[in-house]
Amino acid sequence: MISYLIRSLAHHFVSFFYDWYVRSFYLIFSKAFDSLRFLEKTIALKVTVQFWFQPLYQDYTLLGYLVGFPARTLRIIFGIALYGFVLTAFAFAYLIWALLLPIVVYKIMQ
Repeated sequence: MISYLIRSLAHHFVSFFYDWYVRSFYLIFSKAFDSLRFLEKTIALKVTVQFWFQPLYQDYTLLGYLVGFPARTLRIIFGIALYGFVLTAFAFAYLIWALLLPIVVYKIMQ
């Protein structure tokens, strides 16, 4: 009976930390990559890089080339910055989540 209670307590203790750190990591970063997939559908960074040196709207005049390259360059820079911001925000959210438990335990122990 006592060995069952000890094993059960140990199991719940380990499960709590597994859920707190590992499962929350997978949850947060799956949401991050879902957000990146949504941004890719909206911004189309991959397609923009693929057609970087092509003129906009298939306008093969000099003006089309002169406008297309800078416009796509700005769009690529904006997309990379936005992707970086999203990943940084989710990483920061996980860092706060991971540090929350030790901080609470430390505050309780004081």
